[in-house]
Amino acid sequence: MRKGFTLIEMLVTIIIIGIITSVSVVSLRKYKSRSYFNEAVTQIYGEVQKAQSLSIAPRKENVESYTLLLESDGSYRILENKVDPISQETIDSGKARGVLLEGCAPECSVTFGTNGSADSVGQLKISDASVNSDFTPKLITVTSAGSVEITNLPL
Repeated sequence: MRKGFTLIEMLVTIIIIGIITSVSVVSLRKYKSRSYFNEAVTQIYGEVQKAQSLSIAPRKENVESYTLLLESDGSYRILENKVDPISQETIDSGKARGVLLEGCAPECSVTFGTNGSADSVGQLKISDASVNSDFTPKLITVTSAGSVEITNLPL
Protein backbone atom coordinates (compact mmCIF):
# COMPACT_ATOMS: atom_id res chain seq x y z
CA MET A 1 0.00 0.00 0.00
CA ARG A 2 1.38 3.36 -0.95
CA LYS A 3 1.42 6.41 1.28
CA GLY A 4 1.51 10.01 0.01
CA PHE A 5 1.51 11.46 -3.49
CA THR A 6 3.77 10.89 -6.45
CA LEU A 7 5.82 13.71 -7.92
CA ILE A 8 3.67 13.75 -11.06
CA GLU A 9 0.45 14.09 -9.05
CA MET A 10 1.91 17.02 -7.14
CA LEU A 11 3.16 18.72 -10.32
CA VAL A 12 -0.23 18.35 -12.03
CA THR A 13 -1.93 19.83 -8.97
CA ILE A 14 0.49 22.78 -8.88
CA ILE A 15 0.03 23.42 -12.62
CA ILE A 16 -3.76 23.40 -12.29
CA ILE A 17 -3.58 25.84 -9.36
CA GLY A 18 -1.25 28.09 -11.39
CA ILE A 19 -3.61 28.16 -14.39
CA ILE A 20 -6.63 28.98 -12.24
CA THR A 21 -4.68 31.71 -10.43
CA SER A 22 -3.47 33.35 -13.66
CA VAL A 23 -6.97 33.39 -15.17
CA SER A 24 -8.45 34.91 -12.01
CA VAL A 25 -5.72 37.59 -11.80
CA VAL A 26 -6.41 38.70 -15.39
CA SER A 27 -10.15 38.82 -14.69
CA LEU A 28 -9.60 40.79 -11.49
CA ARG A 29 -7.43 43.38 -13.28
CA LYS A 30 -10.04 43.83 -16.00
CA TYR A 31 -12.77 44.18 -13.36
CA LYS A 32 -10.74 46.83 -11.49
CA SER A 33 -10.11 48.80 -14.70
CA ARG A 34 -13.80 48.71 -15.64
CA SER A 35 -14.72 49.72 -12.10
CA TYR A 36 -12.37 52.74 -12.21
CA PHE A 37 -13.77 53.79 -15.59
CA ASN A 38 -17.38 53.57 -14.38
CA GLU A 39 -16.44 55.45 -11.20
CA ALA A 40 -14.91 58.27 -13.29
CA VAL A 41 -18.02 58.49 -15.49
CA THR A 42 -20.23 58.63 -12.41
CA GLN A 43 -17.98 61.30 -10.89
CA ILE A 44 -18.26 63.57 -13.96
CA TYR A 45 -22.02 62.99 -14.18
CA GLY A 46 -22.30 63.87 -10.48
CA GLU A 47 -20.38 67.11 -10.99
CA VAL A 48 -22.75 68.14 -13.81
CA GLN A 49 -25.70 67.50 -11.50
CA LYS A 50 -23.97 69.33 -8.63
CA ALA A 51 -23.47 72.46 -10.74
CA GLN A 52 -27.11 72.30 -11.78
CA SER A 53 -28.30 71.77 -8.18
CA LEU A 54 -26.28 74.75 -6.99
CA SER A 55 -27.94 76.91 -9.63
CA ILE A 56 -31.43 75.86 -8.51
CA ALA A 57 -30.73 76.23 -4.77
CA PRO A 58 -31.33 79.56 -3.01
CA ARG A 59 -28.69 81.94 -4.24
CA LYS A 60 -25.91 83.61 -2.41
CA GLU A 61 -25.73 87.36 -2.75
CA ASN A 62 -24.30 88.52 -6.12
CA VAL A 63 -24.20 84.99 -7.62
CA GLU A 64 -25.71 84.81 -11.09
CA SER A 65 -25.01 81.23 -12.19
CA TYR A 66 -22.74 78.21 -11.84
CA THR A 67 -20.40 76.87 -14.52
CA LEU A 68 -18.89 73.41 -14.81
CA LEU A 69 -15.56 73.64 -16.65
CA LEU A 70 -14.20 70.33 -17.99
CA GLU A 71 -10.79 69.65 -19.52
CA SER A 72 -9.88 66.82 -21.89
CA ASP A 73 -7.76 65.02 -19.27
CA GLY A 74 -10.73 64.61 -16.90
CA SER A 75 -10.05 67.67 -14.72
CA TYR A 76 -13.04 69.75 -13.70
CA ARG A 77 -13.94 72.89 -11.76
CA ILE A 78 -17.25 74.31 -10.63
CA LEU A 79 -17.23 78.09 -10.81
CA GLU A 80 -19.53 80.52 -9.04
CA ASN A 81 -20.28 83.40 -11.44
CA LYS A 82 -20.68 86.66 -9.54
CA VAL A 83 -22.44 89.78 -10.79
CA ASP A 84 -20.96 92.63 -8.79
CA PRO A 85 -18.06 92.77 -9.33
CA ILE A 86 -18.07 90.45 -12.33
CA SER A 87 -15.86 87.54 -11.36
CA GLN A 88 -15.65 83.77 -11.04
CA GLU A 89 -14.69 81.84 -7.95
CA THR A 90 -13.81 78.14 -7.92
CA ILE A 91 -15.95 76.34 -5.35
CA ASP A 92 -15.07 72.74 -6.26
CA SER A 93 -12.44 71.01 -8.37
CA GLY A 94 -11.03 67.58 -9.00
CA LYS A 95 -10.03 65.05 -11.61
CA ALA A 96 -11.70 61.92 -12.91
CA ARG A 97 -8.70 59.65 -13.46
CA GLY A 98 -8.19 57.29 -16.36
CA VAL A 99 -10.61 58.86 -18.81
CA LEU A 100 -10.44 61.03 -21.90
CA LEU A 101 -13.10 63.64 -22.56
CA GLU A 102 -13.66 64.02 -26.28
CA GLY A 103 -15.18 67.26 -27.50
CA CYS A 104 -13.30 69.27 -24.88
CA ALA A 105 -10.25 70.56 -26.67
CA PRO A 106 -8.70 71.93 -24.55
CA GLU A 107 -11.77 72.56 -22.39
CA CYS A 108 -15.55 72.84 -22.50
CA SER A 109 -18.09 74.25 -20.12
CA VAL A 110 -21.76 74.36 -19.33
CA THR A 111 -23.37 77.14 -17.31
CA PHE A 112 -26.61 76.58 -15.43
CA GLY A 113 -28.93 79.53 -14.87
CA THR A 114 -31.42 80.21 -12.08
CA ASN A 115 -33.95 77.56 -13.06
CA GLY A 116 -31.38 74.82 -13.75
CA SER A 117 -31.48 75.29 -17.50
CA ALA A 118 -28.22 75.10 -19.41
CA ASP A 119 -26.88 77.96 -21.52
CA SER A 120 -25.54 75.53 -24.09
CA VAL A 121 -26.59 72.15 -25.36
CA GLY A 122 -23.77 69.68 -25.54
CA GLN A 123 -22.56 66.14 -25.60
CA LEU A 124 -19.45 64.87 -23.92
CA LYS A 125 -17.93 61.56 -25.00
CA ILE A 126 -16.04 59.79 -22.22
CA SER A 127 -13.66 57.00 -23.15
CA ASP A 128 -11.08 54.98 -21.28
CA ALA A 129 -7.56 56.42 -21.40
CA SER A 130 -5.82 53.05 -21.70
CA VAL A 131 -4.68 52.13 -25.20
CA ASN A 132 -6.11 48.62 -25.49
CA SER A 133 -9.43 49.27 -23.80
CA ASP A 134 -12.57 47.48 -24.92
CA PHE A 135 -14.84 49.44 -22.57
CA THR A 136 -17.97 50.93 -24.04
CA PRO A 137 -17.57 54.71 -24.32
CA LYS A 138 -20.22 56.78 -22.54
CA LEU A 139 -21.99 59.91 -23.71
CA ILE A 140 -23.22 62.56 -21.28
CA THR A 141 -25.83 64.81 -22.88
CA VAL A 142 -26.98 68.15 -21.45
CA THR A 143 -30.08 69.69 -23.04
CA SER A 144 -31.06 73.36 -22.92
CA ALA A 145 -33.84 72.47 -20.46
CA GLY A 146 -31.16 71.14 -18.13
CA SER A 147 -31.80 67.43 -18.62
CA VAL A 148 -28.62 65.36 -18.07
CA GLU A 149 -28.39 61.80 -19.39
CA ILE A 150 -25.74 59.09 -19.73
CA THR A 151 -25.91 56.67 -22.66
CA ASN A 152 -23.63 53.93 -23.97
CA LEU A 153 -22.00 54.39 -27.35
CA PRO A 154 -21.29 51.51 -29.71
CA LEU A 155 -17.62 50.55 -29.99
